[in-house]
Amino acid sequence: MFLLFENNQNLFAVDINDVKSIFLTKKIYPLPFFENILVGVSNIKGDLYPIFNINYLFKFPNVSISRKLILLHNEYNFILTSDGKIKIESDLGEKIENSNNNEFITNIFKKDEQLVYNLNLENIKKLIAQTLSKEAQ
Repeated sequence: MFLLFENNQNLFAVDINDVKSIFLTKKIYPLPFFENILVGVSNIKGDLYPIFNINYLFKFPNVSISRKLILLHNEYNFILTSDGKIKIESDLGEKIENSNNNEFITNIFKKDEQLVYNLNLENIKKLIAQTLSKEAQ
């Protein structure tokens, strides 16, 4: 099962087992010095979580960040945003062979005439950790 979500008119997928919760937030605290990789942090039940800028992966122009947040399980400990629909699907569609040269995407699928980008959460986690440690120095 997969959680599919829209961001910047693109459709992304993550394994549903990696999702801890989905919620709306009233406040995102910006992080202005993080090369647009992180847009800010959010306080979830007393814990701060970094909010990853998915637009960074595709060099999309920065758009306003949605208040719809997808919190990932403790293995990852970061948040993705969605500015559109969020749904659960059992099938991602037809896999497109040899179409992926992005280290943050595991595979690309085509479902109902739309591309679905299956995110590589492990590589995103590493990028966030590198960014946070670099900025801390």
